[in-house]
Amino acid sequence: MTDIHQFVTRYGSEMDLRALSETDMANILDSIRQLIRSEGQDRQHHLAALTAVKILSRARDRVDLWMSEEIFNWLIVSSHLNRYKTAGDSLAPPDSRDMDTVVEAVKCIYNLTFTNRKVQLMCEKEQCVLELLNRCKIYSNSSIPHSLKLFDLKLMFLITALVSSTASSAAKDWCGVSSLTQLLQDILPANPQNLLSEENCQLVVEILRILYNLLSQFDGHNDNNGEEHAMLAEVSKQLVGCHCETRDRHLEVTKHCCNLWTLLPSKLAHILVPAADELNDVSKVQRSFLGHDVTAIFEILSYLEMLLKDVSVRAQQDQLLPVLLPLTTLCKSNRIIRKYCRCQVLPPLKDEVKQLPEEGNSLRNKFCKLLTSTVTQVKHVAADFLYVLCKENVSRLIKYTGFGNAAGLLAQYGLMSGQSSTSTAYSDDSDSDTEEYRDLESQVNHVTGRCEPVRPNPMEGMSDEQKEYEAMQLLNAMDKLQRLGVVQPSTIGPDGKPVPVEHVLQLAPDIGNTENNED
Repeated sequence: MTDIHQFVTRYGSEMDLRALSETDMANILDSIRQLIRSEGQDRQHHLAALTAVKILSRARDRVDLWMSEEIFNWLIVSSHLNRYKTAGDSLAPPDSRDMDTVVEAVKCIYNLTFTNRKVQLMCEKEQCVLELLNRCKIYSNSSIPHSLKLFDLKLMFLITALVSSTASSAAKDWCGVSSLTQLLQDILPANPQNLLSEENCQLVVEILRILYNLLSQFDGHNDNNGEEHAMLAEVSKQLVGCHCETRDRHLEVTKHCCNLWTLLPSKLAHILVPAADELNDVSKVQRSFLGHDVTAIFEILSYLEMLLKDVSVRAQQDQLLPVLLPLTTLCKSNRIIRKYCRCQVLPPLKDEVKQLPEEGNSLRNKFCKLLTSTVTQVKHVAADFLYVLCKENVSRLIKYTGFGNAAGLLAQYGLMSGQSSTSTAYSDDSDSDTEEYRDLESQVNHVTGRCEPVRPNPMEGMSDEQKEYEAMQLLNAMDKLQRLGVVQPSTIGPDGKPVPVEHVLQLAPDIGNTENNED
């Protein structure tokens, strides 16, 4: 056993094992196998052997050379992941004297699962996730340390992410969603400050990540899962309303809750904004709107505002879409959520119409800037969100964004003619204008979306011949740009979408007719 302890001492802090020769690796593996086959293993030797395996797992390209069922089964036994499938109601935590070896064994399996397909399949065969789900039921036992809970959950996330069949079994056969939702409920703070400790925040994040993997296994929203989905929506709402020790940690919890809501049925939107008179303790309502608790939606918008301020163009798709997609769906499904989001994102216009819609630091300004993003999917989803906030009314959308910013969405949906088209039944809430906006409305250029001074007509004083000459000069310039491939002129087709023209004269048929008559 001396060889194992010497190996751990020498390579414990080394991440690069290229200096480890094949002979030395073979010797240390022989020592580990001898320990595995011996009876009555000393705890210190056992722990050292596990640490040696964890070190060896860092050499990812060499794991296949030594990983065997014998070693894997020893890791399973050492981690106590062979005790819970058939334990029934007699679940018991590991002996406190074995806790260090249990944690170290779980870390070994985690490292090996992360890098090696053979180990992933072994985890599937041994039903490690089922074992972990059952162990979760005894996390309330004070003898189970935080480190074991954390690495249990990390391992569960990794297996469900890499082995889809296991994720499917956990979701559909092993009651994984309800078990993990119950675990989240147990973690929810009971203190008056509604504060999640740092350790519990770490557990919450890992649980939410696993739940995302499990919910992804359902094709559509099965009504048979309605009750557990509703419970999960309720718990996630409470989590978003909790306080964390750091702002970054709270934003992380909010992010993973948003990820979950992309997979939950939209019919559960009302759970996120309960009526205040339905709550047991109204004093805990942090944000109220029209008699509803909108704390969860406020936190989502706060998180979104932070992203809009800090996110780079390259990261827009990965960071903004998981928030914008569920938020758009929620707004379309629930009147209270839509009205609250509209009050925050598109409040009644005042004298800010003196500047372009995309200029400024308000949420409206930031969303209007997204409408011209180079990331196509982000641009479309942001436009969808604003369109829903405007109750899918084209005139109202143009009022807040300007026709130029909204042109992409209008072209995509065939709304260039200005006629709204929606199958969604929206409420009849008014869109009252402020006095400041009414005073400036006549000066608003609806293409740019801002007030502009009245400019003199450049064609004033021209004769009809001069006007026709200038029109032909413009057509000639557009024709040249079209032939060079710089622009593609279009007209609006019957379906409200742009239709490319073959020749610029199609944009002004009257001019072509005039020339033909003269000939």
